[in-house]
Amino acid sequence: MTRKLAALALSVLSVLLLFAGCAKVGLHATVLDDNASALIRPDFYDSHYTFRAHGADGVDPENDPNPSFRFFFVTSREEQDRILSGDFSVSVDYDREMLLVYTFTAAYVRPIELKELRADSGTLTVILSMEQKRFPPVADACQPFQRYVILKMDKADVSDAVVTVKT
Repeated sequence: MTRKLAALALSVLSVLLLFAGCAKVGLHATVLDDNASALIRPDFYDSHYTFRAHGADGVDPENDPNPSFRFFFVTSREEQDRILSGDFSVSVDYDREMLLVYTFTAAYVRPIELKELRADSGTLTVILSMEQKRFPPVADACQPFQRYVILKMDKADVSDAVVTVKT
């Protein structure tokens, strides 16, 4: 009887923790691709480099004028076609949904998860978490490169974004 009670308590606790972990992600948001550089149109990619990203031809790394990150709200098919290549095959209902395309200079190709997303007073707050390699230590850093993350969410009345990538 004690085992059954313990199993039941563990099951209930697991379900509660599952729902508690999801509570911070609003707007039905999901990460569509956490390393989406191949889905970005080459002309868009070349005109939106980030700080010290490898590939920014002719830019002196010591005097790089590019920002360390950029974000783009995609709220129409026209904007999608301007930013994303024809290889982007996800269906988006722009009457109800939108995309956030976030790019930053990264030194790791580790998986990224969405931990928190909320819209408040015209600002979208996003917290992403990059997988951590703590033990055993892994030397997996690479040359800085421009990484793109694409999020899909319910349409929101936002014009600014604050994105944090926890490593």
